[in-house]
Amino acid sequence: MSKNFFQIRLEEGLNILNCMKLTRITSKFKANFLLKKRGGSVNARSIIDLLSLEIVKGDKVTILAHGEDEKEMLLGIENLLGRDWAISYGDELK
Repeated sequence: MSKNFFQIRLEEGLNILNCMKLTRITSKFKANFLLKKRGGSVNARSIIDLLSLEIVKGDKVTILAHGEDEKEMLLGIENLLGRDWAISYGDELK
């Protein structure tokens, strides 16, 4: 299992358009993908599930990937999030 921690810095948080971008990336991989926010975790392939976490600017989230292409999936997600979406804390939450 691979994981990484991020703090969201999007002004609008994870709105529907941003959730669509995220699920578009995760759908290319076979690995299972969870996104965790304090108080809950969801299948990050589902736009509705992602929206249910109500992720706003400043929230800290954990990304967990598990499967044969988990490292590639995590890299793809990190590339998306690194485009002004979030600050990465690597594999340890600060």
